[in-house]
Amino acid sequence: MPSAIVEKKDLAEQRGRIEKNPEKVFNRLFTVPFNTASGFLVSKSNKYKDFESLKATHVAVPSGSYAQVIFNQMKVPIWVRFLTDEDIINAVREDEAGAGLVTRTGFEWYEFVNGSSGLVKLDIDVDNFELDADIGMLLRSADQPALLAVEQALKAMVDDGFITRAMKKYGITHHPPKW
Repeated sequence: MPSAIVEKKDLAEQRGRIEKNPEKVFNRLFTVPFNTASGFLVSKSNKYKDFESLKATHVAVPSGSYAQVIFNQMKVPIWVRFLTDEDIINAVREDEAGAGLVTRTGFEWYEFVNGSSGLVKLDIDVDNFELDADIGMLLRSADQPALLAVEQALKAMVDDGFITRAMKKYGITHHPPKW
């Protein structure tokens, strides 16, 4: 799977399993990450400057997301009937919501496919929403040599700019992890 969330603690635990059984074929192994996903708020204008100002509108968020919990705690009105970034972007564009929480990749892809959304990224810090995630690959039925080979290939593609160029072809910005 070319896009799996990878956490440091999972890699550390995985290293321990591999060291105990270096010849074993594992059901799933994660590679080191090669990209970082993130998210932000969008709106038709920059009139929303902070969370307090968002209380004057509805914010479109993914249904069942951690953002839903945080906005509820802040008493910011939300709409949660959205499953995709495209749904959220369209809700904001069509004035169903005054703002929306989207992933960077989803927003960039939307604009690549559809042209400009007409939306702006709001300068409201959403770091505590835990939207950032390091992305690697998930290998099924793999062993240590396969994992090392894939990681070596990923490193080479990051180092020579291949991943950056490939993502750019689809309107997506590559953000290497900060590990």
